Amino acid sequence: MIAVTLLILNFYLSRYTARLEVERVEQRLAAEARLLATEVAGVLRPHLGDWVREAAARAQTRVTVIDPQGAVLADSDHNPETMDNHANRPEVRQARQGYVGTAIRHSATLNRDLCYVALPVEYVVVRATCCG
Repeated sequence: MIAVTLLILNFYLSRYTARLEVERVEQRLAAEARLLATEVAGVLRPHLGDWVREAAARAQTRVTVIDPQGAVLADSDHNPETMDNHANRPEVRQARQGYVGTAIRHSATLNRDLCYVALPVEYVVVRATCCG
């Protein structure tokens, strides 16, 4: 009986701890994205690539700028010209509706699970990403 109780307790505590960690990562990414969002509006499109790499280094996270149609304008870790349209990504859809968008899913680009947070900023979406 004690062993069964401990197994059940371990199962629920593990899930609870994992959820708390995910929430912590999402909150950190949202805070970073909010700071970056205040900057991106003043960055001219030809300079977005340099800006995302510099912003990513400061924020210690991957940064992506996405236009309203879902095209990636700049990404700190990958060439945007080779990236798929992001309009149907859950976090981007939420951000395009005016909310803070969040998702944990597998990145085909980087071949690993990542935590994504996206924010709407004027005419673009700023997305911050961290390993999940």
